[in-house]
Amino acid sequence: MRRFWINVLIAIVLIVAVVATAAHAGISECIDATCRVTCPDGSGKANCGSGCVIQVSNGYAWILTNDHVASGSRAWCQFYRHGHTSQKMEGVVKFRHKQLDAAIIAVHASHFGGWVPPAIPTAPADYVVRPGETVLSVGCAEGHWPSLWRGHAIGYSGSNLLFRPGPEGGRSGSAIFSRDGRYIVGLLKQRNTREVTDQTHGIATYCRALRQGINASIRTADAGYFYRRDQCGPNGCPPQQQQQQQPQGGNNWPTLPPAQVEVAPKVDLTVTNGKLDALNDNVAALLVEIRTDRAAPEPIPVPDVTPVVEEQAAKIAELRQADELATAEREKLAEAVQGAVDVTAETHKQVGQVVAEQQRVSALITKEGTIGMRRAERLDRIEKQLGEDAGKIETTKAYMKDWFDDRIRNDGTAGWIRAALILALAAAFTLFVVRDIKDKRETGDPLAIEKLVDRIQERLGRDQAEEPTKQ
Repeated sequence: MRRFWINVLIAIVLIVAVVATAAHAGISECIDATCRVTCPDGSGKANCGSGCVIQVSNGYAWILTNDHVASGSRAWCQFYRHGHTSQKMEGVVKFRHKQLDAAIIAVHASHFGGWVPPAIPTAPADYVVRPGETVLSVGCAEGHWPSLWRGHAIGYSGSNLLFRPGPEGGRSGSAIFSRDGRYIVGLLKQRNTREVTDQTHGIATYCRALRQGINASIRTADAGYFYRRDQCGPNGCPPQQQQQQQPQGGNNWPTLPPAQVEVAPKVDLTVTNGKLDALNDNVAALLVEIRTDRAAPEPIPVPDVTPVVEEQAAKIAELRQADELATAEREKLAEAVQGAVDVTAETHKQVGQVVAEQQRVSALITKEGTIGMRRAERLDRIEKQLGEDAGKIETTKAYMKDWFDDRIRNDGTAGWIRAALILALAAAFTLFVVRDIKDKRETGDPLAIEKLVDRIQERLGRDQAEEPTKQ
């Protein structure tokens, strides 16, 4: 397993190294493909700008620049290599497009002294530069040596690609490269302000419009290379067929040492390629092994949960049954409590009735005691007024008269009427008693009169006791 991860790490390192090398090579080729373009304008002055090799074929290097830079029929180009500059190489303006501000200069391959400059193709027709995407450019600002800058696209205006930062003077005709330096995505032609500020942006003819305009205009065999770039696919462009010619005009790299002027010898990469192929095979085998291991994972045993489910179902049924029983018990308890409440209410009612009866009896007892005391006091007062020689009849008459006067004083007319009725009853009863006494006296019963008087007094006392109750 450890060996496997070591091989994977080595493969990742190699891939990163290859990608980084390719990116570095792409930027280096962008610098070597850039040249300074000088073209007399016919008035004794010369226009100065930049250009980029887009193709090498048929014994010529084809250089893309601006129409306003290549104003004449001829132009001179200077290239830069290994920190050295070449002599001016004469070229012929083969094509120009004023609306797109584009021109193509052809420089014969013999001027390069056996060295073939790299060519950067235009981007495919479906290539899109999105706003915010990084772009590169190499140009000869103010006619100086080429310099590289990075910026970003900010959008489009018609057939123009807008970018930042704003370019300096002398960069007209510079190619705008993709972020990896693989394609030309635009042709720099101007900036939007006269002075360069933070708000300045550059304007470049977009590669799609550039390709369409040139393809519609070029008809010569020498310039046919430009629209044949459509043949380039994702794996690159077809091999260029170059016409080998002997150098002409002497050495155009006067400051470059002879050892570097010569074409670099070819390096045999057979061994290296074999090692890379073997490493690629190992990585592919490892990937297959990984996929195989992952494709057939060990099945995860699924536990049988049926007993657990049945046990839980039984517990749930028991809980439901217990809940039903508890509900029934609660209902019974509620009925019992309600019955107890009803009994308690009835008991309270009965207790209230008993208490009321007790209070009534107590009141009667109290009242009876009071009446008895009043009757005794009145009888004592009558006896004292009449003296000891008074008989029971006189005492009874005086008692009735005193009670009658007391009723009239206390109860007014109503009391007088009640007293009169009672007195009438008493008189009738007295008449009956007197008659009975008379009869009994005639028959010789000596105790009859006293018994009758006691009965009259008892009757009067009972009537007096019932009278307040009626009121």
